[in-house]
Amino acid sequence: MFEPPSVHAHELRNGGRLSGDERNLWRQRIFQIDEAEAGERELTLARAQSLSGQFIFDVQTHFVRDDFEHKELLGLTQFAGGNWNPKLKDDGMSLARYKLSNYVKDVYYDSDTNITLLSGAPFDDPTWWCCPTSRSSRRVS
Repeated sequence: MFEPPSVHAHELRNGGRLSGDERNLWRQRIFQIDEAEAGERELTLARAQSLSGQFIFDVQTHFVRDDFEHKELLGLTQFAGGNWNPKLKDDGMSLARYKLSNYVKDVYYDSDTNITLLSGAPFDDPTWWCCPTSRSSRRVS
């Protein structure tokens, strides 16, 4: 199993930031998927198992408030269903996909995520506010 090298800010050039070459090295190692692994379920499961002990901290997650009405947001589901996950098209297009109950299911039950940072998306039009700060600052568990 790949173990990324330990990197400390004092070891990095450019004032504590990764250089382009260093970022590319990390991307190549972390996101490298063998062709056989991508095509054979047993190898995919073995890789998932080998990484199952990792701590996953998703630093940008969102859900929409219950009274959110902007169906234009469904364009994200259409794009994802047409380009990444065809099953999304079978699940139907509804704003329920973006609401709290589905967020909890997708993020905590159907993934390996341990903790998230809930973030908002600012808009000039308050009707587009996905989740007001007063709501997102509460603990969701």
